[in-house]
Formats: sequence, C-alpha cells, structure tokens
Amino acid sequence: MEFEFKRPELEDKEIISSYFAKSPSRSCERTFVNVYLWSRHYKVKYAVIEDALVFRDESEGESFAYPAGESQNIKKAIDTLMEYCREKQIPFRCIM
Repeated sequence: MEFEFKRPELEDKEIISSYFAKSPSRSCERTFVNVYLWSRHYKVKYAVIEDALVFRDESEGESFAYPAGESQNIKKAIDTLMEYCREKQIPFRCIM
C-alpha cells in the first residue's frame, strides 16, 4: 500500500481548503496559508486517502496529522493509515 504525498503548492489551495471546510476548526493549523507556509520549513506533505485529507510529517520519522473531511471518511482514513503502518512495520503516530 502506497500513497502519493506531495508538498502543498498554490494550485492545491482549493482542494485543501475544501477538506478543511468539511471539518471546521478554530485552529490556525487548519488554514491553507498556514499549511502552505510551514510546509516550506518542515517536511510536511499531504494526500487524499479514503476521501479525507491527510498530512504526513517526515521530520522525526513518520507521523500523521488528524485527517480533515467528513467523519465517516476520517475513520476510514485512520484505519487505512494504521494498516499502512503495520505493513511498513513502523509505529502509528497521529498527532492532533
């Protein structure tokens, strides 16, 4: 199981913002501008998994941010990420 994670670019604003809109948060981390700017400093990439937006941080091993999207898709994405980690024999780390 492999996923295509990529660094957020300006042309990704619409897709990233659409997933943030599906799971509103008052957190500054859940804005496109924040994601775009900090991805230049940290090794953060994103992918759409099970119709949920998932960010992966590669700065200290592999960890994932809590997915954004509709609740049923978030559950599927987390289950898929857990299976991905089992297959790669790495610990599953999901940060909020």
